[in-house]
Amino acid sequence: MSPIVDRADQLFDLAREFASAASAEAVIRAALAAVLEASGGSGALLVGLPEMTGTAVVTLGALGEIPQGHRVGDTCLTDSVAARVVRTGAAEFVSDLDHELIVPRPVATKLRPGYVVPVRSGSDVVASLTIWTAAVPAPDAEEVRFVQAVADHLGVALDSLFRQSLLQRRLAQVDALGRVAHALTSADDAERTMQFVISEGLRVFEAQRAAIFLLEPAGQASCLVSFGLSHHYLELHTAHFDQTAGGQAVRASTPWYSLDARADAEPVLRAAVEADGFRAVAMLPLLFAGEPIGALAFYFDRAFRLAGEERRLAMAFADQAALAIGKSRLLDLVTRIKRECQSAYDCAERGMAVIDDRGRILRANRFVAELAGVDVRQLPGYDLRGLFAGWPAEAGVAAGKVPRELQPTLVEGKGGRSLVVRVTRLDSRSSVLTIDDLTEELALRERIHHTERMAALGRVVIGAVHEVNNPLTAISAIAQGRLLEANLDRDTTEGFEEIRREALRASRIINTLLAFARHQPLRGAETDLNVLASESARVENLMQGDGEIEVTLALDATLPLILADADQLRQVLTNLVRNATYSMRVSAERRLTLRTWQTAGHVHCAVQDTGPGIPPEALSRIFEPFFTTKSVGEGTGLGLALSEGIVRAHGGELSGANNPEGGAIFQFALPRTPILGARGLHD
Repeated sequence: MSPIVDRADQLFDLAREFASAASAEAVIRAALAAVLEASGGSGALLVGLPEMTGTAVVTLGALGEIPQGHRVGDTCLTDSVAARVVRTGAAEFVSDLDHELIVPRPVATKLRPGYVVPVRSGSDVVASLTIWTAAVPAPDAEEVRFVQAVADHLGVALDSLFRQSLLQRRLAQVDALGRVAHALTSADDAERTMQFVISEGLRVFEAQRAAIFLLEPAGQASCLVSFGLSHHYLELHTAHFDQTAGGQAVRASTPWYSLDARADAEPVLRAAVEADGFRAVAMLPLLFAGEPIGALAFYFDRAFRLAGEERRLAMAFADQAALAIGKSRLLDLVTRIKRECQSAYDCAERGMAVIDDRGRILRANRFVAELAGVDVRQLPGYDLRGLFAGWPAEAGVAAGKVPRELQPTLVEGKGGRSLVVRVTRLDSRSSVLTIDDLTEELALRERIHHTERMAALGRVVIGAVHEVNNPLTAISAIAQGRLLEANLDRDTTEGFEEIRREALRASRIINTLLAFARHQPLRGAETDLNVLASESARVENLMQGDGEIEVTLALDATLPLILADADQLRQVLTNLVRNATYSMRVSAERRLTLRTWQTAGHVHCAVQDTGPGIPPEALSRIFEPFFTTKSVGEGTGLGLALSEGIVRAHGGELSGANNPEGGAIFQFALPRTPILGARGLHD
């Protein structure tokens, strides 16, 4: 019989052996023995990613003459060839496996060549199989194919056993959680209940040690009950609870997991952790009334981490423990708290209601009754959708159901009120709805913002108007007089005409500032944004002198006209262009780019420079009135604030950012059709 037929028979026998194996250990040992026999190798090693280790690669099995450092359960080096094959899924041949230690411990080594193949479950690589062999430089292709075939069978067998084990474990966990919940209903003794929670948790999560800690002030904790932990460790851990990563996580109401407790332990605890001998820790916060009151901790003697579903079940155990502790602590306060809560419920300045899955109100407070316009006694059975003029589609109420959870969401109420709603699941059939009315707060914020802005502008404009208008009038008159002189050449005439025109425009800008500060309507007319951009670039070029700045116009020739106040938009562009010019005053490359484009509902304009960009600390403040990055005396800090106000008044938005390639870019978008209510454009 040919070697190929022999190996086919071996694979068939191995598959039958895998199918009848009762444990993962038996499957692994059979697979390692098969590959050693077929390859004539001196040793075989399996490392992988079982569900309990998450991202850590650990030794799952070893057979034959291999370095003594490889023990089942040991965490492997992440840069070893075995771990690398798990990550990449690509087989590798290594001339000296001993040189690439898989376990971080000193061993007596010698030259051992070999190869490593991936072990797959479906499309996922879950482990790698390493064979030490005497073949140098590399095994033949048939041998590698056989080992890979064994690895594939092994992956399928391990996956099947894992799923069976996982199902049995889930059933046991759910059953244990049910027993804990049942015990809690009749328990009056918190310590006895905690003992029951710990014993069930040890059994279900296969932990070797456990403890329940209660938080104390001043960064300490006390141990309510423990199992398998030394007095020395508990004494140190409770005294320095807030100095540990687990303690800090619990204070923040967050679970904490460690796959290597010895490495993660703080120096003050490291010796005690070594003495107790545990390898992994799961520290779960005990939350009562939304606040952390303690921690439920499980300790494992091997590299072990709770998987996703197990984490949720473990937190359920922790929740039961927290409830029992809270129950024993607050039993004598229940009546008073209930009475106070009911009073607060009815007198609260926010809406609170309990609703069912169909969006019907089961009970609610007076705030909700006033929102609905009915008597509070008429609220049971009232349709939730009747409270709002609009409801977010993703909430699902329109389909007849409410979500289990809904983060704070802004909803339009009757009469245009601005309401923030939140839905929190209460139990399997009901949820809690809270409603906050922000209508007055938002309106007040807008009024305050507008008042502050107008006050600032008013002070500047009133102080400047008389000082500026007179010189502008004189400039305009002088230019006009010179234009009346005879024998002026064309360039001189155009220069004086430009001076007169810009002086008149400056005067109009001052009057515009007064109108803006007084919240007066814009003067809407059909406006070509391309023309305004070209004019701004041309004027800036004249002011800087030829050749000072390279100006590039990338204007969309098909850009539509928009209804806007041309003078005010010209002021926006002038501010942006001059800011860009100022920022490039010390730059080696001085290039200014003005670009326009259009989208479905907007026209856009951008001003880009090659300066140093906006300082990161200033990005959030660039539109604040009187905030400027210019030197003292070179800027008032009003240009961008006024520009943003003008763009917003047109129903648009102005933004500023840094370019990844260098320099800054300011761009604004204006609606093709002005938004109703944009100040005065339709007047």
